[in-house]
Amino acid sequence: AGQIVLIEGLGECVVKGATVVSASAVEGEEPYVFRPLARSLGVGCTTPVVRVAIEPLKPSELPKMVEGLRKCNSSYPALQTRVEESGEHALFGTGELYLDCVLYDLREVYAEIEIKVSDPSVSFAESLSETSSVKCFAESANSRNKLTLIAEPLEEGLAEAIESGQLSGYFSSDGGAGGDDSLRRAAQNLLRQKFDWDLLAAKSLMAFGPDASIGPNVLLDDILPDPVTGVKPPLPPAARDAIIQGFQWATREGPLADEPVRAVKLRLLGADLADDAFSRAGAQLIPAARRACYSAILTAQPRLLEPVFALELSCPASCLEAAYRLVATRRGVVVSDGVLPGTAGCVVSAVVPVLESFGLETDWRVATQGLGFVQQWFE
Repeated sequence: AGQIVLIEGLGECVVKGATVVSASAVEGEEPYVFRPLARSLGVGCTTPVVRVAIEPLKPSELPKMVEGLRKCNSSYPALQTRVEESGEHALFGTGELYLDCVLYDLREVYAEIEIKVSDPSVSFAESLSETSSVKCFAESANSRNKLTLIAEPLEEGLAEAIESGQLSGYFSSDGGAGGDDSLRRAAQNLLRQKFDWDLLAAKSLMAFGPDASIGPNVLLDDILPDPVTGVKPPLPPAARDAIIQGFQWATREGPLADEPVRAVKLRLLGADLADDAFSRAGAQLIPAARRACYSAILTAQPRLLEPVFALELSCPASCLEAAYRLVATRRGVVVSDGVLPGTAGCVVSAVVPVLESFGLETDWRVATQGLGFVQQWFE
């Protein structure tokens, strides 16, 4: 235990992390797969909320920059890279210092080129505060399919429970419905006991989104049984998958600012589908499901959520006033302050919007003449 082993030749097939097993393993023996880093990173304090856009100083060096970004993406677990619709390459990290380290390695180690960097910006999230005022529907392009949905806020604490993996057993690893029965029942019991869901709602959960296993939004199948036969018409598997894809697309890029949606419960109230499989294919249902989700969210008092950093400002007692002044000038709120036991120093706990946190560490050191230190993380 505690040893570090270097293995060469895995750079092309491993991104951020993997479980390596022997090729001569005993037949029939199940390998123990470590929990992927993607399940631990990107949520909680490791959420990448700071964004910068980059481009090479010389346009001809774009291939070098792309290759360097691929290596950075493998080396930094909490880094996310994306090509925006405008064509610019965007980096998402946990903070200003984290992205400074990424950009230094990109310039000096991985790409060895000069790059231009935009001013840092912030990733927001979208949510809602009420239930949809009307039932919202969308028709497919061929007008032969119609989906009806409403949106409402998710129960308090449920989004965090999903992100922490407490309900990961509800679906299989790829987001399908084939999860382990015992884990599925445990997830249903958690929904009923902790979040006051009834048995029917707990069984009608279709998907999480935008991530299939830890997405902080849920889609429920609330289609009522036929009033004549009393039997609930089942959704064809292909149509069900298409509706889920449309839901996950809508929650990945919200209707307000193309930001991820958070803590939203979408209920599928009706699905009038064409009789033939071709007319209800994914090309018809996915955009319709996305538009229906957008309509439901926009009629439910949508809101933008601004990310917030928690701060710990350490300083001598004589600099306490400077700490309050610094937090106030950056739209922050002081939560508490106190004396470090056994020392003459003080610690001030505060929350500050991420948008106002750029350059805070430098200002704090200047205000305290180098005597103060700051720690900040996503709240």
